[in-house]
This record gives sequence, C-alpha cells and structure tokens, in this order.
Amino acid sequence: MARGSLGLAGGGDYDNQHNEGTTIMKRSHVLGLLLLAIFASASFETSSVAALETNNPRFENCTEVEKSAGKFTNRGCTSGAGSWETKILVAGEEAGYLIEASGNQTILIKASSTLAIKCTSVASKTNSEFTGSRFIGSNLPNAGKTLETLEYKGCEIEGKAKCEVKSPGVPGGTVLTTLLKSKEVYSTKTGAIDENQSETKTLIEPAERTLIATIEFAVKSGQMEEFPCPSKSTVEGKILAENIKASEHLEKHEQSFKEGAYWENVSNKTSAEQKVGTLTAFGVPTTISGKSLVYYYWFVNGAFYWWWT
Repeated sequence: MARGSLGLAGGGDYDNQHNEGTTIMKRSHVLGLLLLAIFASASFETSSVAALETNNPRFENCTEVEKSAGKFTNRGCTSGAGSWETKILVAGEEAGYLIEASGNQTILIKASSTLAIKCTSVASKTNSEFTGSRFIGSNLPNAGKTLETLEYKGCEIEGKAKCEVKSPGVPGGTVLTTLLKSKEVYSTKTGAIDENQSETKTLIEPAERTLIATIEFAVKSGQMEEFPCPSKSTVEGKILAENIKASEHLEKHEQSFKEGAYWENVSNKTSAEQKVGTLTAFGVPTTISGKSLVYYYWFVNGAFYWWWT
C-alpha cells in the first residue's frame, strides 16, 4: 500500500456492513466526549451529479501517488505538481484515525446539585473485535461516517475525590463508551445550501439503541466515606461536535463538543433546523464539553493531511 493510501474494505456503507454483522477492524469518534471529527468533501464528482444531487460532507486526504502523477509537490496538497494527490474516501473504503484529548473532557449533570465528572484523556479503545476508529467512505449525496469506541481516563467527580468513577469491567478512573457511529452534517442552513465544508459538525450516537456509557461510583479503597457517592448511572442520547477549520488541510483537526443545532441535505433539499435532543445521565439533562484532536492512523514520516470536502 502506497504511503498515504486509504485502506479498502469490502463494499457498502456502514449501515449495510453493521446490519450484516461485519466486523470492522482498525482505526482511532468519544464520550467527548466524545468524539471525533472528520472532514467532508462535498466536491462534486461530475457536473451532472452537482445538478441532480444535494450533497453532504465527506472525508478527503492527501495521498502519495507515482512520481509526477499528482497535482501537488507537498504532503499537504497545497502547491506544485508532483507525487501527491487529493483522494476522497468513497463507499467501500475505510481509513483508520486516532483521537487524543485537547484539555479536560467534562460530563456536567444538571441536577438540583450539579455534578461534574472530569477526565484528563481520551483515546480509541482496542480489543479483539474492534481496533481503533474508522472513517467510513461514502458516495454522493451521502455523508461520510465513522465508527469507534472511546476510552476516557483520569476521570473524577469534581469536589468528591474519594468517590471512584468507572465503567463496569474496567479500572477505576476509566469510562468506556459503547460502540459509537457518526455522520457529517452542516452547522448552518446556509452552509448546507452552499455545501460549505468550512461549516460542518459531527453527529455522534450509539451504534445500537441509546446507551453511550454506563458509569459506576464507589468509595475508593482505603478511604472513609465522609459523603455519599452517587449511584450507578447511564449516559444516553446523542452528541454534537463542531469540526474546527474543517476545510483546511491539516495534520490534526480539532473537534469541540457542545450543544447546538445542525442541518443536512436530504432528498435533494436542505432539512429544517435539527436538534440532537436531550443528553441524559441519572435521568436528568446532561452536557458533554471538551475538545479532541483527530488524525489519520497511517502517520508516516510526520503526517497525513486531511479535511472535509
């Protein structure tokens, strides 16, 4: 496989692969929670397609090709003519990515007495069935998608250091999400109408049902219980992340998790404003905030540059 080339997977989009039980291997989208980001390329495949379809964002990267066969001389695909070329991730193709935290990740539970869980890091979970996170390619007019399981570490309840925070079956201070999927959407209505790739967001939700994560609380070993720790809870719903500098050719793209609205192009027209609904923990409204960095898994000789198109 040439440096920077995209890994290929047996055909179809994520939904079909998931329904058939296909196991998708290797890559690094959160609780940040989660995460992930991704860039989309709404660039048109042909002028006739542009006239007939209303398109959604997809992923594109700068990949190495045969010498002098590319349009660019640098791995950022920004200048000259040489051995680098832009490549849109299409249906049947996948590419691994990695995630890292950019500052603390916070789960804020808005109950009568506010409860905040802060985590210091986030990364893709690797196990025998699923390794890392995956960009899932698509053909126009469909949006690019991702698939991932996220692991948050260094998690504590703010103001209650003696209460241990964890998901079932993992070490203390670790929160593990269920398998998550996402798709790329637009952050404004005009962005959707104009297919402006600098105005995109990532809509993250559980691959099955509504459960994002289960969190248990207990008094840490060797500590006296001065204050009661919270009871076990589940985090359920959907998460929205803003893709910062989405259309720029960067090694790492930053995503910021926050509440808000989004738009997408459906059936050759732009949708009305859409909300992700209420995220909950302990059965009450909850928010997830923080930033994460997303970058291609094949990180050879410095970097691969990618963006939304």
